Amino acid sequence: MRLTATLALCLLTVATPAVAQHDGGAFIAAFDADHDGRLTRAEYDAGRAARFAATDTDGDGSLSEAEYVGEYTGRLERRLATSTDAEDRKTEERQRHGRRGRGRNDVGALDRRPRH
Repeated sequence: MRLTATLALCLLTVATPAVAQHDGGAFIAAFDADHDGRLTRAEYDAGRAARFAATDTDGDGSLSEAEYVGEYTGRLERRLATSTDAEDRKTEERQRHGRRGRGRNDVGALDRRPRH
């Protein structure tokens, strides 16, 4: 099953609420393993699993707040490093993203298990 660009953007919003701004083409390219310009569910799932594994630096199968914040902050800073925005605008963006809440499971860890 192929995901349309619109559906892919919706999934990105749900999967990563504090994602840096970019266009749908960049999102699809990041997960499009066979580089055919289309994103399958399998490619999307594999890409998310790889990103989760890279973020889970201690390899325990769940993300601590420090792991999550570290990954997100790194991604934000890489984007801001290439931005042409003025420094005060970059500072505002850092502050805005720093205030966003983080979801935790009942033991205080972020994890990949679905919540029902």
